[in-house]
Amino acid sequence: MKGPRTLLATLLGLLLFAGASCPRRVVPTGPVAPIVFQATPTTAQIIQVVNQNTQRIAQLQTTDATLDVVGAPSLRASLAMERPQRFRMIARTGITGDEVDVGSNDEYFWFWARRASPPAVYYARHDQTYDPRVQSVMPIAPHWLVEAMGLVWLDPNRTYEGPFPRGPNQLELRYVEPTPYGSVTKLLVIDAQRGQISHLAVYGPNGQLMAAANCSNFQYDPVSLAWLPRQIDVQLPEAETQLTLTVDNYIINQLQADPAQLFSMPSIPGAPPVNLTEAAVN
Repeated sequence: MKGPRTLLATLLGLLLFAGASCPRRVVPTGPVAPIVFQATPTTAQIIQVVNQNTQRIAQLQTTDATLDVVGAPSLRASLAMERPQRFRMIARTGITGDEVDVGSNDEYFWFWARRASPPAVYYARHDQTYDPRVQSVMPIAPHWLVEAMGLVWLDPNRTYEGPFPRGPNQLELRYVEPTPYGSVTKLLVIDAQRGQISHLAVYGPNGQLMAAANCSNFQYDPVSLAWLPRQIDVQLPEAETQLTLTVDNYIINQLQADPAQLFSMPSIPGAPPVNLTEAAVN
């Protein structure tokens, strides 16, 4: 069976093929998040601030996003999430319609691309995220983008390294997360005054960088008291791909669709479901 080597390799190919271009939008400015750390915070204080921000965002949605891959035209995108791991992003062009559908629910995560060959909805269970057979196609699971938006939950009972100084007004925190396929290391860079997560990285069991994200253009929501990045730059080294998600407006804690349908794995005519752990995908 032939299929996409990696999610982003396929995404890059379809973007180049689609050829539809959207103008780059200027992200509006808004209220600035308040200063929460008057002095260098302890690990416990960082955990408290990061978790408080994450808890304020139970649901998130936008229909005003742009997905850019380096060297390719833009796609318009809609995105929705419900913590802890429900996620859905659909990218499209005005001419061809939906081109990419990636998402996750309580049990599975999936990826579909209109131009994948053979056409299929590739999926796996969450406990198979780091299975080498899954990694060969999807180097990072879609629900990681929830964390890449700064919505990270830090277990107060976990052992952390840091915080260490990293650049002006930045602190670094590291922790190890065990998986059935070996431990992965996660790195966070946090604003030393406002507690915003500006950088995330995931390193595999062999120490290789699997994925990294830079968050910027933060906007503070005075209603929920949460901050959210309007721009997320993602790097996937093994796929040799960089992408940028730019969000114009968020709808916070109010999904505009039935969650049961929104976070269901799609049934697409002519694209049968393919379990990545049971099929040989090249």
